[in-house]
Amino acid sequence: MVASCAESNDWAGTYFFEADLGKNIAEDSIIVEYTLSINQNKCAISIVGYQVYESLVCEFVLKSDELKVFFKSYENGSTKNKHDVEMYNRDDPMFVLRNKNNIVTEWGQLNPGESLENTGKYFTRSQ
Repeated sequence: MVASCAESNDWAGTYFFEADLGKNIAEDSIIVEYTLSINQNKCAISIVGYQVYESLVCEFVLKSDELKVFFKSYENGSTKNKHDVEMYNRDDPMFVLRNKNNIVTEWGQLNPGESLENTGKYFTRSQ
């Protein structure tokens, strides 16, 4: 999945989302941080927080004012997680970002939680 250099440079940067998913039964906060890094033709996702620590390699497709992010592998090159389970399908978008100046996220296979709307303003660009 390749985009032209000019288009990928428009989206190049780091995007961050902190999901506050409430509290568990012990009243501990359930917070998960999502970081998307786009650099020309490289794509990485970091998911860190309550009971999760994942580093994913992704691919992206640019179309007009839209960035579709697809799962490629975990950081170790495997398509299976540390429990030997394939959580993501390479053919379906993990999420889509639209309108790089006022980013709207549409969740795909990577959905932080049922308490979040499928489409909304989640990711912000930090660089």
